[in-house]
Parts: sequence; structure tokens; C-alpha cells
Amino acid sequence: MAYDHSVLLSSFLEELDKILAKFENFIVKPNIDVLSSIANDLIRLGNDYYIALRLMEHGVLSVSMLEAGLYMKNRVSTIISRGFRDDDIEYVKEIYRVFSNIAEKIRSGEYVKELNKMKLKRRS
Repeated sequence: MAYDHSVLLSSFLEELDKILAKFENFIVKPNIDVLSSIANDLIRLGNDYYIALRLMEHGVLSVSMLEAGLYMKNRVSTIISRGFRDDDIEYVKEIYRVFSNIAEKIRSGEYVKELNKMKLKRRS
């Protein structure tokens, strides 16, 4: 089954943008419930798009979401037991920067361009 890259990535980006907005809210006002929600959203996004992105030959995008969500869930458990520290906020900011960068690459078309280059290299 073939997927339309632009439709799939547009839908993925729409969901990612909602999660990025939650990140922004968390960064302004850290809240453990928001952080937990972000972790769950990343896992859900990774799961929801895994098959389609894998068929598009780029499952790493979904795996990145899943992995980040799982690491964040672990961090949430740690924070619950010891409270927030500055490095927790920096950790979340770094994940936010990574996924913001990915979102921008998708939005600009650079992501698909690079994906197509990788596919051509694999086939030759």
C-alpha cells in the first residue's frame, strides 16, 4: 500500500504541532501533569504513525517519538519522587528543540527532499 507523503506528513505535523504547543506551555509554567500528557502524546503519535511511516521507509520518525515519550515517562516518575530540578527543564527544552526542528524541516519540505535522497542511495 502506497502512502501520499505530503498528506501523511501534513497529518503527522498537525499532531506534532499540538504537542509542541504543550511543550511551550510546560516551559513557561512547569507542571508534572502537562509533562506526563506530553509523554503520552508522543507515545500515541509514534504508535499512530508507525506503520504508515515505516511503509514510507522512514519509521525512525515514529520510533523517535516513541523513544522520547518513554524516556519522558521515566523522567516524570523520577520528578514525582524527588521534585523538579533545573536539569529537568533543560531536558524538556532540548527535546522540544529537536522536535521543533523536525517540524520545521517537514513544514519547509526539506524532510521529504532528504528522505527521497536516502531512498535513492539505498536503491543504487
